[in-house]
Amino acid sequence: MRFSPAAVQILGLAIGLAVVAGCSAANQGPLAPSSALVPAASALQPDKCKTTGGVKLIPCTVTFTKAKTQEVTLSGTDVASSKVKAGPCKGIASFSYFDYGIWMVNPGATTGTCAVVFTGYNSKKQAVGTATLTVTNNS
Repeated sequence: MRFSPAAVQILGLAIGLAVVAGCSAANQGPLAPSSALVPAASALQPDKCKTTGGVKLIPCTVTFTKAKTQEVTLSGTDVASSKVKAGPCKGIASFSYFDYGIWMVNPGATTGTCAVVFTGYNSKKQAVGTATLTVTNNS
């Protein structure tokens, strides 16, 4: 069976795209053990976070009903790094930076609700915007 040059080109393009897609998925960096994370249902809801400067936070609410770590992702066009002012959540939750804009939110020993502000910075360490996360600890 002979294939036309156009069919060979299309097949080559399809294989090339499959390789690129596979490689990009493989280069996501190290991930935390999946047993340590609980997917947040709010991640599936529309982004209604209080934000400025094009900074995005997904999800923008975290609710603990069991003592399981959850993750939030801070991103934006010019965001190269980020920080959080966790003072308002003292005892309710703690925060640790993981990688590539991913923050781990850990439940504390105190029940309650709090709001914290994440700040995104550009590569020159200048603040470009903020996003507010609401945390409720019922665990």
